[in-house]
Order: sequence, then structure tokens, then C-alpha cells
Amino acid sequence: MVSMKKFGIFVLGAWVLIALAATTACQKKAAEASAAQAAPQKATNQFEGTVKTALGKYLYLPTAQGFDIALQGHDASSLLGKDVRVKGELLLDKPSIFRADSVEVKDASGAYSSAFTRTQDLVLEDFMDVKAREAFHVLAITSVNKPEEWEGKGKVKVFGKIELATAKEGGVDKPVTYIAVQDDKGKEVG
Repeated sequence: MVSMKKFGIFVLGAWVLIALAATTACQKKAAEASAAQAAPQKATNQFEGTVKTALGKYLYLPTAQGFDIALQGHDASSLLGKDVRVKGELLLDKPSIFRADSVEVKDASGAYSSAFTRTQDLVLEDFMDVKAREAFHVLAITSVNKPEEWEGKGKVKVFGKIELATAKEGGVDKPVTYIAVQDDKGKEVG
């Protein structure tokens, strides 16, 4: 009888130890999962294509639709019209910004060479949140000859098509980007 009692106590003790170990493991897993959720998530991506628009530190690639690619400390207009490969990070707190960590330019032979490597933290002093953009009124332009339709209107939205052209600057052809503004029927008006 004494041995049966000892065996029962041993089994009960083993179950208690197993339950404690399982509880500790579950708590550790839950803590790791919550720490992973609390840590900022980072998505690294790469885009390739021809630079269609560039202004200041921002550039636009058709293959990266919906993103403004930001090159901190670099004039993106030097990449206008060139085939590039951009590596960087999507910013989760600013979902329309893709921070470029490096940009490589494709040469005539198809080889890539480095054109930009990020050395500074991204500063977005001119960033405008997507929700703020939604508050702007749509500017309706009916003719280029009616400046009263756009002069003094403040911040507005216009719709059109991004165009790439060349302009002479100091006797040299330089690529430029502009928006061909269209009316609601698709006719170019500005």
C-alpha cells in the first residue's frame, strides 16, 4: 500500500511538472509573438523600370505604381528616362513612400552600375498624407486660355497624363516631365 501511495504521489508530481512546463512554453511563445507584432515590420522590395517622372528626391516608376520612391540626399532628376533597378523598403507608417536604399542604372550592354546608395535617414518634410490629399477639391480646367480657372485656387487635384519630353537647357537637351491636364472627357486642356 505504501508503494502504491508513493507511485500516486510520483504520478501526480510528474503531471504538475508537465503542466508547469507546458504553461511556461505557451507563455514564452505568446511573449515572442507579441514582441514580433510590436516590432516595426519591414518589407524589402526591388523595382525595375524606366524612370518616367523625377522631382527633387522623388522619382516614379510605372512598375512601382502607388509609390513615390524617395532618394534622400540625391537629385532624382539625374535618373529621368533611364532604366533603373531600385532596392529599398516600404514604409508602413507612410504607405505611399518607398525609401530607396540603392539605385542601379542599366547601361547599353544590360549591365547595372551603382548610381545611388543611401547614406542618410529619410526626411519627409514635404510629405502629404494620403488622407490629406483626399480633402483637396478637383480643379476643373476647360481651357489653357482661362487662367481664372486655376489662379489663386490653392491646393487642388488635377488629372492628366504624365509626359516625358526634352527641353534645351544651356544648349543641351535635358529630359523634363510634365502633366498633360485632361478634362473629364479625356481631352487635353493644359
